[in-house]
Amino acid sequence: MRETKCKRGLTESEMIQSGVGFSTASTGRTAADQAVAQAMGHAGIDRADFAVMFATPHYACEYTRMLNAVHTATGAPHIVGCSGMEVLTSIGEVEQSPGVAVLVGTSDGLHLSSFILPDADAASHLASELASSPPHDHTGSPLLMLFSDVMHIHPTSLLNAFGAALPGVQIVGAGASGSLEKMEAYQWAWRNGVETLNDCISHRGVSGLMIRGDFSPLIAVARSCRPLGESYVITSADGHLIREIANRPAMEILQESAASLKEAEKQHVERALVAGLVVDEEKYPLEIDDFVFRNIAGVEPSSGSLVISERVRVGQTIQFHIRDKNAARQDMERVLQDLSEKAAGKRIAMGFYFNCLARGAGFYGEFNHDTKVIRRYFPDVPIVGFLGNAEFAPVGGSSVLHNYTGVLVLVAEEVR
Repeated sequence: MRETKCKRGLTESEMIQSGVGFSTASTGRTAADQAVAQAMGHAGIDRADFAVMFATPHYACEYTRMLNAVHTATGAPHIVGCSGMEVLTSIGEVEQSPGVAVLVGTSDGLHLSSFILPDADAASHLASELASSPPHDHTGSPLLMLFSDVMHIHPTSLLNAFGAALPGVQIVGAGASGSLEKMEAYQWAWRNGVETLNDCISHRGVSGLMIRGDFSPLIAVARSCRPLGESYVITSADGHLIREIANRPAMEILQESAASLKEAEKQHVERALVAGLVVDEEKYPLEIDDFVFRNIAGVEPSSGSLVISERVRVGQTIQFHIRDKNAARQDMERVLQDLSEKAAGKRIAMGFYFNCLARGAGFYGEFNHDTKVIRRYFPDVPIVGFLGNAEFAPVGGSSVLHNYTGVLVLVAEEVR
């Protein structure tokens, strides 16, 4: 882990200056040079305290050179990020082509910690180390961003490790995505003093950046699903297997829930149906924000049991949902309207958007849907992000694993 404290200065110098840039150049080094030059220019700075870079798998063999290019251009001691099948900035999304997106920032009022870890055990150790670091005289809530390989590090274990050690810290991020052919996703974090740049890059680990300062993270989670039928209680289950819901075969409840679908929807129902699991069983009445969505991985026709991509327990509340682009559009508007009200009177210094791979042009039928809506609500905010394999964001008081969501994180400073 690398840790630095930016020098304290005047109020103006404590404000975060940031900018974003992107490039679709065919070579990684050129793309990184172009993107970081744009970002530094938009920020109006000649040296950065941190940089966040996301790049598509087209550049996989050049990631080390790209990381070096960003460090050379910015001098930033903290450069973190990961691979993403598609990347984005507040300017737009780069889909179905090579692309790199970079956000740079500087402030005299931030305390920064960056890291790259090989596995979940190392994450538990680091979480304890971060928790035991000396206190800082900041008035805001710390923000921890994580970018992990969800195929090799279980996201829930990762989030639980950091959440238990760091109460009060807002934990967000996403699962790195990459080449479908090689099934490899990469994470990176620049560290001064390493023997080779390869030590800054992993393809089975987790990278992260923790930011402490006088700011408040404002977080919105946009869902992509609409509910079907009613919510029920799981009455028989074992691991990922749901045998009974409301004392009836789980498949019966699923079929009843899906009965109201239109004929056109039923044609695609197998890949559009998901299980919605309630996070906080004490919450009532239930709203869409109270659910996390998990894939229905299989069925056992003989018993009427369902297999989903999450361990479940007896007594847990479940409601089936269907992925729906119109519901996604409406929810995006809802959460951004709410976020804009929370941001009123504050200076939004920068933002991060972690979107699900299943919320791109193939889902909406148009490019740049989410970024266009975000830009309408927050037109002048530098934002960087990517489309990943999973999303991390709080529900209630704890950060959890999400699927089929878009997570927008804004860094809001109080206007003095």
